[in-house]
Amino acid sequence: MSNFAPNFAIVCSGQGNLSADTLAFSKIQHDGAEVIEIFSSIFSSNLYAEIGKLSQQGFNPLSQPLAVASAIANWRILQEALPIPKMFAGYSVGEVSAWGCATSLPIEQIAQIAYNRSSLMDQYAPPNSGMLAVRGIDLLKLNQHLNGGLIYVAIINEDTHFVVGGNKDELKKLAEVLTASGVWSKLLDVSVPSHTPLMVKASSEMNIYLRNSFSTTVVPCNSPVLLGINGARCTDFVVGMQSLARAIAEPIYWQHAMQTLSDSGIKVVLELGPGGSLAKMITEVHPHIAARSIADFRTPKGVVDWVLRQLDEG
Repeated sequence: MSNFAPNFAIVCSGQGNLSADTLAFSKIQHDGAEVIEIFSSIFSSNLYAEIGKLSQQGFNPLSQPLAVASAIANWRILQEALPIPKMFAGYSVGEVSAWGCATSLPIEQIAQIAYNRSSLMDQYAPPNSGMLAVRGIDLLKLNQHLNGGLIYVAIINEDTHFVVGGNKDELKKLAEVLTASGVWSKLLDVSVPSHTPLMVKASSEMNIYLRNSFSTTVVPCNSPVLLGINGARCTDFVVGMQSLARAIAEPIYWQHAMQTLSDSGIKVVLELGPGGSLAKMITEVHPHIAARSIADFRTPKGVVDWVLRQLDEG
């Protein structure tokens, strides 16, 4: 199917919702398995084996490539049967996935971008770092609790829903303070304070790599990608890569991306995974948008039937 759907969007998840069955959807499909094999080759690791270890060890140093590989694999399986989306968006490392889906960039190059992002972030992350999800407090009050230079706001999901990153000991202290005041928080299973100034060196090195690799490359974009740092539409791949590098050390405004989806007339959103947290968040904030994740379905046909039915009803 090649028709354009003006009220349809694709979103790509971050690494926070990986599970042992993340690659199950793609494993039984040739197009999907091929993507996983290419990523496994670039990362010199069997991603199918790595995903199987998640339930035993939690955080995985290959979480970023697993997230990107699964989203790209799922899109390769589904794209011929779905209409062309009006736009793509990605949450954190999902922005790499979004550019991979929105362009015809070879899978090897997408995997290489994911490889360099992951490697640089691991290399330059301060020791004993982490991230904390927070819900039930506004930004002004949250900022009053942050220890300057040790904890920063990393992701803005909603008016009272954030992720902060920084020193893990300070995050634990913050969690205790927030719990005492009735605010929900959860320490995330990551060791990199993504999207904070603590990652500025990784951001700078990633920008150099992307500039050297793609500054003279013309990469057509089939549909706009929403930039993580501001939620704006972008069809310029070079600009998109500059934003991707900046996002390593700057906050992600997922709230703005969701608002752009709504303001653009999007009625149907499909989340490529891993997990389904973005679809849930979108329907909570914008109830008029029908959003589901491929994690909700057992077969590609089930996904396609749901999307086409929703588009017909819309």
